[in-house]
Amino acid sequence: MRWFGGHVTNTPAAPFPRPHGARLLTESPHPVWTVGEWSGRETTHASAHGREAIIFGVHAVPSQAVASWLRDFHAPPAWPGCYTVVVCDPDEITVFTDPAHAVPIYCTELGGGLVWGSSSRALAALAGSRINPAWVAGAISRPISFRPERQSAFSGVNAIAPGHRVTLRPGRRPRSRPWWRIPRLLPAREAAWGLRSALEDAVAARTAIAQHLSCDLSGGLDSTTLCLLAADHARPPARVTALTVRPAAVDSGGDLDYARAIVRERGDISHVLLPLGTGCDPYAALREIGPTDEPAPTTITYARHRAAYQTLSSIGSRHHITGDGGDALLIPPPSALTGPMSQGPHHYLRHFVNEYGRAKLNRTSPWSHLRGLIMPPPEQPPAWVTRRAQDLTAIGADKGDDGEDTGTLAEIRTTARTAQADTQIAAAWGIRLDAPFFDRAVIEAALRFHPVDRGSPWNYKPQITVAMADVLPALVRRRHTKGDTTADHYRGLRHHLTETRDLTEGWLAGHGLIDTQRLNAALGNGATGLPAPFGSVEAAIAAEVWARAVTAATPIAWTYSTAQPGNFNGRLRHRP
Repeated sequence: MRWFGGHVTNTPAAPFPRPHGARLLTESPHPVWTVGEWSGRETTHASAHGREAIIFGVHAVPSQAVASWLRDFHAPPAWPGCYTVVVCDPDEITVFTDPAHAVPIYCTELGGGLVWGSSSRALAALAGSRINPAWVAGAISRPISFRPERQSAFSGVNAIAPGHRVTLRPGRRPRSRPWWRIPRLLPAREAAWGLRSALEDAVAARTAIAQHLSCDLSGGLDSTTLCLLAADHARPPARVTALTVRPAAVDSGGDLDYARAIVRERGDISHVLLPLGTGCDPYAALREIGPTDEPAPTTITYARHRAAYQTLSSIGSRHHITGDGGDALLIPPPSALTGPMSQGPHHYLRHFVNEYGRAKLNRTSPWSHLRGLIMPPPEQPPAWVTRRAQDLTAIGADKGDDGEDTGTLAEIRTTARTAQADTQIAAAWGIRLDAPFFDRAVIEAALRFHPVDRGSPWNYKPQITVAMADVLPALVRRRHTKGDTTADHYRGLRHHLTETRDLTEGWLAGHGLIDTQRLNAALGNGATGLPAPFGSVEAAIAAEVWARAVTAATPIAWTYSTAQPGNFNGRLRHRP
């Protein structure tokens, strides 16, 4: 598993914990390490003004720029990429978490010190590797609104909120405060230019570190934008391959026609089709999923993604770009209607008209829809969730930061945080998953659009169609539809009902969080084609699959270094 972290202690002469296989970047006085494979372009080091800085993750930041910033490091500039910034002083370490929560940072207390890192499961090995029942209860009781920004899925391991700087000093409790703020709104045209620039830089940062970059290509706005930008920025011998998924029995129509048309217009993109047979159905191969920091969003469709990773590996790609986060970032949430009237009556009226139109398109009562937005009812737990689970959810409730754009920001943070588990699954197959829509600069650019300029039932994702007008083919800019996989989930559940029901007698039931009989009834309804709440059903199944994988896995191995760190000398110990 690939991750990074460090240790802060008030007894520097004592042996310090070190994960097995770690490479130390600095030993004194507070060790910092990486685990797994990290390219030289994914860690940037700089020294200036008596302190050190390390940037972990995809970025395009020269060390000279980092050194200049160290003079006054209250908040990192909006450098391209998705990364964590760590500043080492003689007396403390400061960690700047990314605004999207795409690289969650965790910490746990250990003896007279504190260990921090980018994997909660790794840190959990120091705290007993115990699953946090309150976290799991929240995930299955409130699958839509569950946003644990300050807790992890493991007992004794806490999360640091996104967009915060946390100061870790020996003998003191961590001090955390926000360093990032939602940017001010701009006129739509100006915001579009900013989004264009941010996406260009984001993709360029990926092409700079990958000799063979692969991209999802569904023919939609998000994946097409990233794929075409990657082809524009790749320089020989680097190459770009587009991956399009299709049912095994289908050779035309839908996403496939759009993807083929896009590739035909370019001579610099290889195109690989991935036919999905019955072995790739939803609910297949769930017991093969390995342990991750939390349940993965792609748990139910694991077999499909496994086939994709095998295909990518066979063609020599190790770095794959996805359009994850595009919908959460670019489609305005319904909650925008409840915004303050200080936006002005004109903007509020446009919100109203847009939501009225959405209700008509969805064939629901406009007035019931609008009433639900103005006075949203609380999310009700599924029928199979027990009273114990609801009580644990209330006890462990984690309130995120308030903000003027909490709808979009909350959505992107949930999407980004959970995607980290998908990244860990892909890594087991040797594939690096990457989502440029989680980059800080891209998020800031998208949030500069006023909510009423972020689309309507009659104008789908205008931010990206305007920003990429000269990049996207006309047929893609005009596309307002997306593929629907609901039928696949009904079919997959029907084919794998027996093994899925077997999962209900496990960790969740053993900890009193679910009513097995009621959950099995819901699974049976879905298998027979009756309406089924797949969102909440699949959240429960994913939690069970994850809990079983974690409890069956060998905990991450740690050792204690017998070397005693020396005095801080203003220089990092670089890897060879």
